[in-house]
Amino acid sequence: MLKRVLLIGYYGMRNTGDNAFLSVMLDGITKYLRPDECLITAPRIPETKLWRMGRPIFASRQLVRGENRYLRMYYYSYRSDTIIVGGGSVFHSVAGIQDKLRIITLGKKKIVVGMGLSLGPFENKSAEALCAQWLNRAHFVGVRDTRSLEIARTIAPKANVVKTFDLAAQLIRNVTFCEGQKRRGLGLALCGWEKFTVGGIINEPIQRKKVINLLKKILVSRNIEELVLLNFNGHKYYGDNSVHLEIKEALKSFVPVRLVQYSPDPMIFLNEIARLRGIVAMRLHAAVFAYLTKTPAIIVSYHPKCREWANEIGLSSSWILDSPGFSEELLSSRIESIFNGDYGFPSLLLNSAVELSMKNWDWVSDFINDGANNFRNV
Repeated sequence: MLKRVLLIGYYGMRNTGDNAFLSVMLDGITKYLRPDECLITAPRIPETKLWRMGRPIFASRQLVRGENRYLRMYYYSYRSDTIIVGGGSVFHSVAGIQDKLRIITLGKKKIVVGMGLSLGPFENKSAEALCAQWLNRAHFVGVRDTRSLEIARTIAPKANVVKTFDLAAQLIRNVTFCEGQKRRGLGLALCGWEKFTVGGIINEPIQRKKVINLLKKILVSRNIEELVLLNFNGHKYYGDNSVHLEIKEALKSFVPVRLVQYSPDPMIFLNEIARLRGIVAMRLHAAVFAYLTKTPAIIVSYHPKCREWANEIGLSSSWILDSPGFSEELLSSRIESIFNGDYGFPSLLLNSAVELSMKNWDWVSDFINDGANNFRNV
């Protein structure tokens, strides 16, 4: 049916959210498309049973500048008959969108699909215009939030764009978390995002001290069983370990502190979060996993995608704190509310979320019914 499928995304970067996307996409491609080969824009992928069918195309060490982005990406795009982009926030910069446009013109006519995407915020009008071109060239695009759908309808009204949901929701299709299990502890999934922004090198340590100070008070007054720190990103520079190590050292004399190191298997983090009484989530997919496991979550929003996620699941804005700028008192109050059993759970039912996420595969039935050649020519 298909010879080569090329998956484009931020894969192989030791990020749990992207690992969730890749796991779901490889599972679906295996079940629905069954290509001869599935290529992935990554220097490496973990050797798990599910991911064995994926083949990374990037070099771990490039011999020349641009080897991965140009030579390898263009070569394998030329040889592929289907290109799938997903998921997450991968349409915002001129350079990134230009690459996605160029590769779909290489070689024979291709099937071009986007799954579980967020659009914007664009770095400028040129990026927005390029995104419109890509949307119009794609056969199907599933966007995970209402704001992205509104953007698509504004800039590319004739494109085949459908409102779907985050791909990670498909992780729980065949998993049952024990409803009656005793939950314990407070989770933290923070990141050092602010230090990579203007002025953040000063603001980020201040924010961290605020979190440490309020946790000292809460941990003593609430007798919380343990503090669980979750490294959702294991990158040596952009990852979470340095943030969590500082918090661990500051609080280990107040409460048992457990640091969960990055793992390529997203199910490890799903199971960890399913056992918590609550979590403070700065990493978006820590909040996503909390929703999927019915775990009370306070979202620390550092990017528009965080609030968009909260809107999609029907989470009250009172459980979202903006970073930077949130007050110790407000975060403390929200944690207290969770441990008092006074959390406002999202209104979107999990079954509905999974159904919406599965709509990312709606294009497959058209592909099967029409045949590959007819589908390409739509």
